[in-house]
Amino acid sequence: MGYQQFTIKCFGCPRRDVDAERIANYLVANGLKRTSSDEEADYLVVITCGLTQKQANDSINCIVDFQKCKGRIFVYGCLPAMDPEKVKAVYQDRVLLTKDIEQLDDFFNLPIKFKDIPDANKAIQPLSYFQKIKIKRESIIGYLPKVIEILKHRLYSFLKKPSVEGLPGGIGFDNKFFTLRIAEGCAGSCSYCTIKKAIGRVRSKPVPVILHELRAGLLKKNYRINIISSDTGAYGVDIGSSLPELLSAILNENSKITIEFIQDLHPYWICRYKEEMLKLIETKRIKSILTAVQSGDERILRLMNRHMEINEFTCAIRQMKEIYPQLRLRTQVIVGFPAETEEGVDATITFLKKSKFDEIDLFAYYEVKGADSENITPKVPRDIILQRILRMEKSLNVAHRVIT
Repeated sequence: MGYQQFTIKCFGCPRRDVDAERIANYLVANGLKRTSSDEEADYLVVITCGLTQKQANDSINCIVDFQKCKGRIFVYGCLPAMDPEKVKAVYQDRVLLTKDIEQLDDFFNLPIKFKDIPDANKAIQPLSYFQKIKIKRESIIGYLPKVIEILKHRLYSFLKKPSVEGLPGGIGFDNKFFTLRIAEGCAGSCSYCTIKKAIGRVRSKPVPVILHELRAGLLKKNYRINIISSDTGAYGVDIGSSLPELLSAILNENSKITIEFIQDLHPYWICRYKEEMLKLIETKRIKSILTAVQSGDERILRLMNRHMEINEFTCAIRQMKEIYPQLRLRTQVIVGFPAETEEGVDATITFLKKSKFDEIDLFAYYEVKGADSENITPKVPRDIILQRILRMEKSLNVAHRVIT
């Protein structure tokens, strides 16, 4: 075979899926071909995640499986920073942290440099069924079963219900829309999280750079937009701009533009920019937002180091819904955070009922090694956490999912 091949496996959030697409574009630009066969790949890329125990374990299992293949392994993502010992237990070669993605050239040493590859505007997709099946020139009798297999796959894909991030018709990142990644890094310091070790501080793209990407999409009639970032509300704090300023610039670019989804907009920023956000919501061109509250208990929020006032946030999102009833809101809750009480669970349930979110993610607390919450006691036993999740599920008449 005259060319080298690569395979790529990605675990975690849409931001890392967009990284995976850019990495794939980089390798293809340098003449490599993507393959679905781990055994045939000259390079095996695994993009890791440590957000949940399952994603961390899946990342590790992939690294272990890749080591059975002949190709050179490249390990990237958040897990090496979040739990370096876990990675080192199975893999002792060099890894690259999320915040250091521009150093990719040091690993591959290819003629076209990574910095010259534009940011991706979609998440990487699995190879299509057509790409996976290598149809050879053969007799019609031998060819027919493959045609039937392909048609069956197409029919299944057509009939199955569309699902966004785990729920049919759910609120979240939909890859059929054009994606603008507006920043990387995080301005927060949540006590249960160590992702900042991997992604670093906020690094905002300048507004002209984002608008340049947007205009490229508009040329292809991409009017429906995803906005993604690790800490979307913090956009611009490092460059003298702000999220409302950016959103206004995007919407002013073309009257056909709608912002279908805004990812990870911390409640703090909704409250801080409330008047500006209400004016933007009034345009009815912002369709859905993920804003993770994590708890309805003020005491737990302080332990989480989440800077927000529940009543102020409740008022803000209710006003947003009054201005535009079709606005869809999704939130996330951590159940079983250390020192959480049954009264705290009641407070969270009360908040969720008042706020009328359209979709809720219920996360079982997962203690990340090195997080500040390791030092918070008392711990809530696993069986109690699961009981509390069940109690929440029974009390909520809204679309939801459980992540344990």
